[in-house]
Amino acid sequence: MTGRDGQGSRQTSLELPVLLFVLLVTAWVYAPVGRHGFLRYDDDLYVTANEMVLRGLSWGGLVWSWTTTHASNWHPVTWWSHMADVQLLGLDAGAHHWVNVVFHLATTLLLFFFLRRSTGAGLRSAFVAAVFALHPLHVQSVAWVAERKDVLSTVFWILAIYFYAGYVRASAAKGVRGDVGGGAGVSDSGGGAGLGARAGSGTELATASGTGPRARVGYGAKPAYLLALVSFTLGLLTKPMLVTLPFLLLLLDHWPLGRTAPWSVRLREKLPFFALSLVSAVVTWSVQSSAGAVKSVPVGERIGNALASYLRYAEKTFWPDSLSVFYPMSMPSTGLVFGGVAFVSILVILSLLFWRRLPWLAVGSLWYLGTLVPVIGLIQAGGQAMADRYTYVPMIGLSIVVAWGLGSVVLPRARTYLGAALIVATVFALAIPARREVRYWKDDVTLFSRALAVTKDNHVAHAMLGVALAESGKLDEALSHETEAVRIRPDYVVAQSNLGKVLFQLGRPAEAETSLREAIRLEPTAVAHLDLASVLLSQQKLDGALEESQAATVLDPTLAAAHSTLATAYTLSGKFDLALAAYRRAIECDPDFVDAYVNQGITLQAMGRREEAVASFRAALERNPEHPTAKARLEALQGAGGR
Repeated sequence: MTGRDGQGSRQTSLELPVLLFVLLVTAWVYAPVGRHGFLRYDDDLYVTANEMVLRGLSWGGLVWSWTTTHASNWHPVTWWSHMADVQLLGLDAGAHHWVNVVFHLATTLLLFFFLRRSTGAGLRSAFVAAVFALHPLHVQSVAWVAERKDVLSTVFWILAIYFYAGYVRASAAKGVRGDVGGGAGVSDSGGGAGLGARAGSGTELATASGTGPRARVGYGAKPAYLLALVSFTLGLLTKPMLVTLPFLLLLLDHWPLGRTAPWSVRLREKLPFFALSLVSAVVTWSVQSSAGAVKSVPVGERIGNALASYLRYAEKTFWPDSLSVFYPMSMPSTGLVFGGVAFVSILVILSLLFWRRLPWLAVGSLWYLGTLVPVIGLIQAGGQAMADRYTYVPMIGLSIVVAWGLGSVVLPRARTYLGAALIVATVFALAIPARREVRYWKDDVTLFSRALAVTKDNHVAHAMLGVALAESGKLDEALSHETEAVRIRPDYVVAQSNLGKVLFQLGRPAEAETSLREAIRLEPTAVAHLDLASVLLSQQKLDGALEESQAATVLDPTLAAAHSTLATAYTLSGKFDLALAAYRRAIECDPDFVDAYVNQGITLQAMGRREEAVASFRAALERNPEHPTAKARLEALQGAGGR
């Protein structure tokens, strides 16, 4: 790569140090996650309270991953990833966080190499990679263990387009119809010297990347195509947001790949990709609908929120302030909706007007608009208006527009060193707020307190903060937040359930019963029935406790605590044989359930079955040598036997 004035060689010498600098700063930004713990918000669903994941890698777990719709999703590869973490790292939260960071760094490298090899513009590619690596909007995807699906699926996403570009290069080398042609895939003349290089003419892959018809390629067209297809499949099995990738490949054919084959040829070769996308979309719709994740929101409100979100995501891209783990759903203002209409219209019109003259503008704009479609809210999944993590891939499109815009339009004659300096300045401008954002994710109290500070009427933040405060013993504060969450959204089942638990802990069982019954009315889950059974047991309402415990075991036969609570209700009702059967079932569900062994021993002792009681207490102490009840009971029994 040598430009007329030597800028190409200077860029080559600068781009790798710049990229290394970006990676080091990114590692510094995310270094605090090594001291972060697991969150109670979704991390329990994916790791800390997921019995299958806690077993590590196992045949049963792999089978489960293909059949479960746990967490309202079907993504077996995501489950494999979490299982592998537990197998190799145990429950070291910091280590789980670092795995996310490693995947994020890997995607940054892959993104750079894809753009660098496809366009020949090293510093522009480094700029895009730097924005991806360090933007504060991406902190949510990286610093949240439950978002492993985001960072891992994006690795497969970029691998897929990298291998697809290799397929195009290999096709060009073999002279296959539909390979690289002239003109469309242009960004830099003379090899693409940096952010300040001048736009020219010629074919990217045939000139800037040195991959003309006689160029050497590392692998053939068919292997590269298959690798792209496999990467895409693994990505869909990690997170279904990749369904838009076939459309993105069509855009990449225009730029930077610069293909001239007829549309029919380019569409035909992508039919397997479209077929996989269709299957993934159908499965996702089915799973989320059956799990109740798809919300019934009026069409007008959904469209208005989607248009406003396009504008709000772009706004936060250029001014990443007041970021929150959750943004409550609310109808945006008329001005914001019309602003969204204008913004989307401008991007589409500019893309059509400059389709050939400025292909990077068209591809970058449509990359942003298109990859947001599955999560923009046209089909409302979940209760959020928008989510920072949804920008993880779409922002790449806007970054391309900025990088190539600066290099080709704004600073067409700038020196290579000025381009490198601009990247360094961008790194510092993003790294400081990103590092600050990372610190908000250290624990539930910090995270949800921040969410309440930057949003209004955030029922989720109130409810989750209440849980965290209750677990730290601050019950009065917890009650205040759970009450506020219920006030904002009376139909929010999580808040109703949490409120019942806090009231029970405060010694107000009658009020707790009312809240838990309302939670069950809204959504009859096994856990809600179990919580109500515990409240009824405390009031000696044994018939009600039996009924609720049985309902919990029916809804979730694997819930060990439900079987144990049912056994306790049977014991207090004098039905000892039924109690023992329920305790045995609880222990089958969770062989390390210490309290089940202890309570089983107490029941056996009450039945006069002394040796079996001793064995049960000993089993409890094997799992928890300091359990006070088990120790006292065992000592009493042994003393009574003269030992």
